[in-house]
Amino acid sequence: MTDERAIEIIKEIADFMDSGEKIGDEISCRESDGYNDYYFKNKEDEEKLYKYHRDYIKDAAYDYLCEMYDIRFYRGRCTQSRTSRSDLSSCLYYKINTKGEFSIKSKDKKSACVQIQFIKKVFLAEDMPEISDGEVYLELCEDNKWRISKVSQWINDLAYYDLGNEMKVFFSIRNIIIFIRKKAGMRKMKVLKRAI
Repeated sequence: MTDERAIEIIKEIADFMDSGEKIGDEISCRESDGYNDYYFKNKEDEEKLYKYHRDYIKDAAYDYLCEMYDIRFYRGRCTQSRTSRSDLSSCLYYKINTKGEFSIKSKDKKSACVQIQFIKKVFLAEDMPEISDGEVYLELCEDNKWRISKVSQWINDLAYYDLGNEMKVFFSIRNIIIFIRKKAGMRKMKVLKRAI
């Protein structure tokens, strides 16, 4: 895959997933397993999404993109089955800015990384940056086709991988350790003063 084609397919998929005409839960067709039978009103769009997934996107990246563009169910497969453990996990805050800057960050025979820009969604807090950098990773698969293997933007990653809770725990533990070390240091100083 050429550099130009890699960038083109990222833009093409992002634009399609963002602009597809969605169906409401109240009119969506239901299968016996309880999942939506389709996502778009237009059956051609449904088939197009299926082909993008099959030909250009690996499962992990597809799930991430589905969360980014609020595609919750598709072809009987739940793309959002994880249970949220933190407040950050309610949504992804940025989507791919297809009108932004795209550049090849790195590339070898079996993988490539495209530097891209993300744009915040309208409901995001005003103090967050309008534009944020991120990456799309592609890899050459066993069938000799290039597919998107990972999409990453740091704020989205915190929410998607539910890292908010882990960060809170980490910093809480880190603060406790610092506090203990400070206390231990103060005790040593008192012991030294008494010895003097």
